[in-house]
Formats: sequence, structure tokens, C-alpha cells
Amino acid sequence: MNDLWPDEIGAGFKPVFRTSEMQQFLEAQITALSSKTEGAIDGEIRKTDYDQVSVYQFCIWPRGFPGSVFELFRLRAQSESYPVVIEGSYDRNVVNKLVNMNQLKKYLGTLFSNEITLDAVRRIAGEAVMEQAHSNKKENNERRSISFGKFFEVDGKPFSQASILGISGFIDRKTIEALARPPRSKNSAFKAFSDQYVVTLQFEGPVKFMVSDSEVNAVRAYAKKILE
Repeated sequence: MNDLWPDEIGAGFKPVFRTSEMQQFLEAQITALSSKTEGAIDGEIRKTDYDQVSVYQFCIWPRGFPGSVFELFRLRAQSESYPVVIEGSYDRNVVNKLVNMNQLKKYLGTLFSNEITLDAVRRIAGEAVMEQAHSNKKENNERRSISFGKFFEVDGKPFSQASILGISGFIDRKTIEALARPPRSKNSAFKAFSDQYVVTLQFEGPVKFMVSDSEVNAVRAYAKKILE
């Protein structure tokens, strides 16, 4: 079919978009960033409306630290139409007007590849990785903690509620005495196995676990203390 309309008839019209489309497009970029950093970075698009102007803030942060927000850029659109205006977080004086989605995609591709952006992303991801390592160390230390509760009697027999290197339960005084003895001594709870020791404790049923030299000394010290 022949097009009889003059080209200039479209002059003055602005391409429009639905708010949900822009939101979803920007959120997809955060999802992609999170995936490429193996979940080290979280983020969200924070949208605010002022009269006929919508502002979208592209916010990211280290996983688990939503209070440490880095705003990579913000996008402003009037009446849900192009051109949209983008401001870069590291230079608020730089304003870019983009007249359609193709220009927006091209601009963001350049922004995401910018060395300043990459440095910021690496720093944020690094904070998340360091915190995870610290958290793992803390969790491991808690799992390998040692404690003995005060003795209490059941049917005239003394017991203590103990937590030894991640193993918890009620043990009797005789078992604690065995834990206080050095390895290779008579009735010691520590039996040599390769370069470590095996401990067998009787809680609800027998529990067997491995301990290192340093952990042997720690267990013995705690056991001695409760026996004093």
C-alpha cells in the first residue's frame, strides 16, 4: 500500500513508554549485574513521581548491606515520554538527553563499561566477598566453640550441659574427667588417629568426632576448669 502521508506529519510527537516497561528494563540490568557478580551485589530501582516527572534511581549495594547504597545513575522522564535525562552519580554536571530506547541502551552500555563504573562495582562486590569470608569465619568459630555448664544432679549422679566443638549434650562427671586427661594417658578421652585425635562421647548415643592438637588443649583446659 502506498504511504501518502507526508514525513513531517510526525514532527512534534514524542515516543512514549509505560512506566512499568522502564522499571522492568532497569531492574533487568540490576538482575544481570547480580548474576555476573555471583550474587555479591544487590540492588533496586527506586522510583519517585513529582507531578508529571518520574525519577528512577539505579541503586546497588554489597549483598546483605542495603544501608551502603551506591547510586550509579538516575533517570528522569516527563509524562512517560522521551527524551529521558540521565545523570551520572560520579558527575552530576553531566546530563544526557536520550530520545529513544536504542539511545538509552547504547548509553547504558557505555556507562556500564566505563572504568569508573567498573571500579565502583568491583569495590562493592569486594566488600560483599570480604564480609562473607568474615561471616564464614565467625560461624566456623562458633561451631568449634567449647563450654561446660555447672554440674547438676540426676539420681545422685553429676551431669553438665556441654558444647564441645559443635557437639552438644549432657555428659557426666566421669566423661569430663576423661576429657581433662592428656592424650595417651590412662582413661583419656583422646585417642590418637593420624595427626589428630578421636573423641567418643556418650550423649543420647555415642558421638565421635575429630579434634586437632590445639583443640585438645582447649577442651582439656575447659574440662579442668569445670572440675575445680
